[in-house]
Amino acid sequence: MSVASSPSSGQEFQPVSFEDGIIGKFEHFITDRWEPGRMWSRAIPTALVSMGVAQVELSDRMGVLKPNMFFVNISPSGTGKSPPLRLGKHVMKRFEPTYPAPGKFTPPGFTQRVLGLSMRNGQQVQGTPHPYNLIASDEMSKLLGLSKGPGPFSENLEFFSELWDGEIEGQITRTYGYEGSVPVYASLMGASSDLFLSRLEDDFFIQGTGNRILFMRETVNPKDINGDEFFFPLGRDPERENLIEDTVQKLKFLQSCRGAIIMPADIWAEYRNRIARQAAAGGATLESSYLIKMPENALKLAINYAASRLSVRQDQQLGYMVNVFEEDMRRAIEDIETYNELRKKVLDAWREVRYESRRRPMLPTTSDYELGRMVMLSAKPHGWLMTRSSVQGDLDLANPTEVNNILAAGVAGGYLEEISDPGKELTREQYIHFKHRGGPYPQVFKVTEKGVTRFD
Repeated sequence: MSVASSPSSGQEFQPVSFEDGIIGKFEHFITDRWEPGRMWSRAIPTALVSMGVAQVELSDRMGVLKPNMFFVNISPSGTGKSPPLRLGKHVMKRFEPTYPAPGKFTPPGFTQRVLGLSMRNGQQVQGTPHPYNLIASDEMSKLLGLSKGPGPFSENLEFFSELWDGEIEGQITRTYGYEGSVPVYASLMGASSDLFLSRLEDDFFIQGTGNRILFMRETVNPKDINGDEFFFPLGRDPERENLIEDTVQKLKFLQSCRGAIIMPADIWAEYRNRIARQAAAGGATLESSYLIKMPENALKLAINYAASRLSVRQDQQLGYMVNVFEEDMRRAIEDIETYNELRKKVLDAWREVRYESRRRPMLPTTSDYELGRMVMLSAKPHGWLMTRSSVQGDLDLANPTEVNNILAAGVAGGYLEEISDPGKELTREQYIHFKHRGGPYPQVFKVTEKGVTRFD
């Protein structure tokens, strides 16, 4: 094994096992602390490693491949999606403060960020470009433009496809005085409830962003906690701090890498050929369209797995290179197959969401999107409670009939239930919050456990 040293710090690193690498240590920490699904525990640190090797390029007959990755976890509430994602964002801020992208996402806003543009006094001002970006969100529906009608949501999804491919097309950059496409490097770690699925159509899974994402849908079996070991004196968590510091130092070392050497090229080619035949036999289906991208994602994943192990060598002419060995490729292929099985669970959940939304013929204009928007914007901030007037105000709805339809659909779907005796069932603060100055006390609706699971 060769030993490589960081050009910036001179610190030496030697290749290690996967378990002792960046991803392995991070995965162990996450599963021990929060018990989310195994692949989500692995996906978070993989996204971080992909930012460490953001300047790595692999040239092949198809063009230039970069190791950026898109991970999206669409699992029920309570499955530990958010805490690992927040830790990942914190590590990235410590590693490279400019890499984490803003939480509010629109294609124009992100394009201006990449180009380094801003508006000041109505004039376009050139600032510092941000070509490298980690996009993170624990509510993908908000990130991708949760607005009424298909337009903004569909446009954002199409834009994400460009980001995975590594460029922003000229039709967007031309708005800001640039001609031609602009290179960009972006990785994604996102999570969402089934509300995200309710906004998707068939074509999402056939082309564009949908067949580039590595999906997860996992359940957990929570274990009992020990109260004496749960809290940290003075708010200090040395294990967490040590993990962050170790991860940041190794990511900084990986920044020196510029290319990758694929030692097990025959293993990847055999996998690619098998998948290509399988996709061709399936025709133009949801399954085949996803299969086509799996070998490419496997290659990206193998580079990240090798980098996580610090499998790096210095070439006199090429500089620092990530060395991908057989163990990295085989683990990547195995995990890609696992992600594919989890994607099928996401597809099943999507079909169920579509089926349930079509079972409401009495309220055809009320969608899961409208229900979810009501729950997230009006009920959640008030302890999962709402009234007609609070919904109308929070959602800015002028038509009372529209409010009634949304509430009725929520009750019919089992997502809401009316509180029969607010005086007994609400706290004093809640009771006062919803009380009118005059007239009878309003109807109060509570989001059921089913509603929280579906939309939170």
